[in-house]
Amino acid sequence: MSTLTQIPFDLAGTLFRSPMPFSAHDPDGALWQAYRRVGVETVVVLAPTEECQRQAGCDLPAFYRAHGLHVLHFPIPDLQAPSPAHLRWTAQRALDDLRSGR
Repeated sequence: MSTLTQIPFDLAGTLFRSPMPFSAHDPDGALWQAYRRVGVETVVVLAPTEECQRQAGCDLPAFYRAHGLHVLHFPIPDLQAPSPAHLRWTAQRALDDLRSGR
């Protein structure tokens, strides 16, 4: 069951949120198919690579890049907070992509 949810913003691009594809929340890989169906071009990955490997069975940022997606990898380890500067930088990159229609 896909749980890809659109978050409405008045921008050229469309923002979605979802659990981690191929994880226990998406054992049949339906989310990846949903990403392709709606035309996702940019993905913001919040999980560290090791967690992606453990939960999804692959390096998700590398998987996305191999399939032509633009990846903003902003790893936040469990129970930790990102620095305000890193958070602002990543949010600005994502906003730039949304404004440009990606």
